[in-house]
Amino acid sequence: EELEERIALALDDPTRDPHGDPIPDRELEVSRETGVALAGLEPGREGVFGRVSDSDPEMLRYLEKRDIKPGTRIRVTGRQPFGGPMLVEFAGAEHAIGDELARRMLIDTRAAKRSLG
Repeated sequence: EELEERIALALDDPTRDPHGDPIPDRELEVSRETGVALAGLEPGREGVFGRVSDSDPEMLRYLEKRDIKPGTRIRVTGRQPFGGPMLVEFAGAEHAIGDELARRMLIDTRAAKRSLG
């Protein structure tokens, strides 16, 4: 327990891992998941990237290379027809995100409303 406490202090007591997955608190409670899949958002919608499934290392590397990480504000700027990619603005840069990845990325649209409100 002492080691766990020291690690938590050294890392500034994180509540989420680098992929956005919740970390249990000291009572082993896990925060409730919020968010909708990026694939379900229409152009013009905004939110905060909350988490991504970490089951595919290639997807994680793709996002990392583009500096797309949990906590980043997003805005859907367009969607290509016929199953094409979504166009999404992350921190001022536009990226094309394919459907498979967009289905695994959770976006907290309530966070955008709170920060605008």
